[in-house]
Amino acid sequence: RGGDGDVTRRAEALAVLVRAPAGLVYAVLTDVDGWDVWWPGCTTSRDPGGADDGDDHHHLVLTAGRRRIRLHAAVGGWRHDRGARIAATGRAGTSAAGEWWLEPRPDGCVVHLLVTAEGRRADRLVRLLGSWLQALKDHLELAVAVADGRVP
Repeated sequence: RGGDGDVTRRAEALAVLVRAPAGLVYAVLTDVDGWDVWWPGCTTSRDPGGADDGDDHHHLVLTAGRRRIRLHAAVGGWRHDRGARIAATGRAGTSAAGEWWLEPRPDGCVVHLLVTAEGRRADRLVRLLGSWLQALKDHLELAVAVADGRVP
């Protein structure tokens, strides 16, 4: 593989242990309007003209260094307290399809993300989704620590 321009398709399975209750993780992940609160470099806005298909439609702008990836995202296929599916399309033929789900554990939960990205920015998009998982982990673990009084 060369640079992002040489990659046409990339599939990746990512996972991270988040030391927070699964219900809290689910609530934060399903609030797509709030992703830009905890995901650095993300701007999200609801798409009022989105299809009437039961999915939540959003415009996402993801920053990778000095470059930006603009996507239209549809989030749906909800599995109550367990996960959801996301489909995203962007400029220059960039697209991604993914599914995240939660695996509760005694010390938190594992967030799994299975994603397939296509287009010349496929590698960059998968890396950004990896940063999405890390940002989620950092945000929620800090919130839980503050709530428990472990952080002043």
